[in-house]
Amino acid sequence: MTVLGDYLTNFYRPGDKFERLNAVVHWQQNATPGNTGRRPPAGRRKVNSRSGDEQQGSYEFWAAMPDRVRVESLQQKGGREIRTLTVSAGETAWKQHADGRLESSEVRTHASLSVRESLPTEFRRHFDEQLLRRFFASLTLEGMGEYEIAGRQCVVIRAIPVANDRLWPHWLPSEADEFEFAGDLERGSLLRIVAKADGVEFQRQEVTSVDYDADVEDEHFECKPPEGQAVEPADPVTRIVDLEEAISRLPYPILLPGGREHADRYQFHLQRRNSPDDNETLMVCPSNLNGRTHRIFLSDKSDSKLEEDLEWETIESELGPIRLSDPEVEGGQKVLLFAHEGATVVLFSDEPRDQLVELAKSFERVN
Repeated sequence: MTVLGDYLTNFYRPGDKFERLNAVVHWQQNATPGNTGRRPPAGRRKVNSRSGDEQQGSYEFWAAMPDRVRVESLQQKGGREIRTLTVSAGETAWKQHADGRLESSEVRTHASLSVRESLPTEFRRHFDEQLLRRFFASLTLEGMGEYEIAGRQCVVIRAIPVANDRLWPHWLPSEADEFEFAGDLERGSLLRIVAKADGVEFQRQEVTSVDYDADVEDEHFECKPPEGQAVEPADPVTRIVDLEEAISRLPYPILLPGGREHADRYQFHLQRRNSPDDNETLMVCPSNLNGRTHRIFLSDKSDSKLEEDLEWETIESELGPIRLSDPEVEGGQKVLLFAHEGATVVLFSDEPRDQLVELAKSFERVN
């Protein structure tokens, strides 16, 4: 049997591979090639553009399986260090932000979900066997020899996504067309995850130390706010509201195709703020579009990254200049952008071009 065969045989053997763990992961993110990806593109990227800033950092994990994980995160970006803390402990999760704020939330439970699916993804992509099984189900694996990482003997695996893979981009980046893994031959964990696009590495996550039998104290899974502060309830990532609640919460104009008269055709989702000083973003989705899709995002801030990454053409209208970025690729989504009365509208759609432009021109203020 090959080394990869030995690894997979051990990996799929029933039973947990560890109970308590301490590990450190170092990661590096380079600018991603702008013209690659396994998903249909949204907008036309600039030729040879590279999306995203170069950054690096580390995670330190403490785990007591099956449902307690602590993640201390360090991110180095633009000469700054950003430290955050995430703790998932049974039915409660905490997150301490870089500014010291401590938020708590109830862990979502569902009959079809396992306890481990609520654990932090940063931990799961290396050490959660259930998630790794889902990786392998969407990848063609090829053994490339052996390598030692963090004192552990590993099999090096070349992994190619299958057609119509089911890999969520927060698990593994959708820009990648190839991955390199290093699988711990004894414990099954992935001690190295490298993402590549057109043969160029743009993301690396590597375990630099791991103790599968660590003496992890229960106090690692307790969280207390800084002196003088209270624990705040965490805002949901997104929640459905009606139009009147959206109007009452948002200080900027709300614009809809056809105005208030057609508001019943849409669902409204408030999205969590990126920082306490930001206002929430409103996502507007049609209730039924006969198989076609579009998403509207309303905010009071321009999206400079989107503007810089894409090629645009300008269309004049009564609302002012409308900018359109069309990938002209089957399955791709057009991106439409305009500002009006202090609100910024970004629209992603697979509507035909002419219909999309007419849709944009029909936006009216509803508040």
